[in-house]
Amino acid sequence: MEQTIRYRVIHKTGLFFFMVLALFTFIAKGAVNIAFGALMLAAVLDLALNRSHRELAKNRYFLAFFLPLALGLGLSLFSDAGLEGPGFFFIRYRFLFLCLPFFLFIRERRHILLLFTCLGLSGVFSAGYGFVMAEMADSPSGFSGFLIIGRNSDLLASLCLMITVLLFELYLEEKPLNLPVIVWLVIVLVACVAAILVIQQRGAILGLFVGWSVYGLFFNRKFFLGMIMATLVGTFVLKDDHPLTGRIKSIGDTNDVSNAIRLDLLGSGIPYVLSHHLLTGSGEKKPEESFASFFNKQDKSFQEKFANAMKYPGNFHNSFLQMAAEGGVLFLLAYLAGLGYVFFRLIADRGDSENRVFCIGALVVTFAGCAIFFFHGELFRYGGLVFCLATYSGCVRKAPEVPPGIPADEKMETIPVKPSVYGPHGPIVPQA
Repeated sequence: MEQTIRYRVIHKTGLFFFMVLALFTFIAKGAVNIAFGALMLAAVLDLALNRSHRELAKNRYFLAFFLPLALGLGLSLFSDAGLEGPGFFFIRYRFLFLCLPFFLFIRERRHILLLFTCLGLSGVFSAGYGFVMAEMADSPSGFSGFLIIGRNSDLLASLCLMITVLLFELYLEEKPLNLPVIVWLVIVLVACVAAILVIQQRGAILGLFVGWSVYGLFFNRKFFLGMIMATLVGTFVLKDDHPLTGRIKSIGDTNDVSNAIRLDLLGSGIPYVLSHHLLTGSGEKKPEESFASFFNKQDKSFQEKFANAMKYPGNFHNSFLQMAAEGGVLFLLAYLAGLGYVFFRLIADRGDSENRVFCIGALVVTFAGCAIFFFHGELFRYGGLVFCLATYSGCVRKAPEVPPGIPADEKMETIPVKPSVYGPHGPIVPQA
């Protein structure tokens, strides 16, 4: 019985700090870091005291996320940073390690719904603050949230996609309709989409469009038709000289300065990581000196072709290339392999009525994330938090009725069993 109480206390504590993390995701990095530390401590205690590692070892979803991180952590010992490598790796990729407490403490459908309710509150508050403070903000786009502009966009895009799936797949399908919840989800969606369009970060806009397109094409054709109509209306309403129109058109413009820099970073970054960090990474953020040394040793034609790369040496503006440079190509491939495994498992599991909504949400957000984080380096930082939580949510399966690690005699105490009397034709149910 004592172990049962300990199990419940640790798990309720973990749930509490997950909600704290969600409530401050869009607002305060300090609070997010504190909640993260508390979650990791609670996870370690749960593994040590409740022997939850036995359950995790059988969870293939968890292993697909965790084993690449374990590989990267081990390889970081041999990085350019030496013995300091593991410390850098854990701090740098700490939010990816949230898979450990997530699979321990988020175990039911209602936990996920509560988590995204808190994320919705945080997102709406941040968007509202940004619009209210727009006149006072020192921002070229007229919007200033609590976080930097790009980070706000990435978080908002992932949240919008998950809220879209929850709205159309869960609450609009229920009868009778839960009107207050539907109104709340619409408010979250409108506020967050408006903020994304005002901020005008192209990666987030592209990711939002990709995510909505995937959802509409594969899961909701009516939504897809509505999206096409809204796009056509927006095209006619917005003039060619509108800033948002210009930003959207510039996504495919190779002559755009930002695009040219990103292309040069990509073109020079790939040979850099293949020649210097095939097995192990730099073990440091933005390996400016290492990249600059590599670049200066190349022939003149290479330097002229990718000249723009030296404007941001070591900062590749691409989450995947950044992971390869800092953690090694082997770590990146392992992470992508794990993500790919989860992706195909989610496709296979989406028929489960209990988890269907979250499987769809995870698939949509994963598709969109590949577009967003190809242009932004936020996948493993604060901007990737909602992406990670949405992806993990699709992997949650119904928890066992009895907490793992509890002795057999205590299990009998936790599960009420009605006494039965056996007669010649089988059990006789006692009268109440």
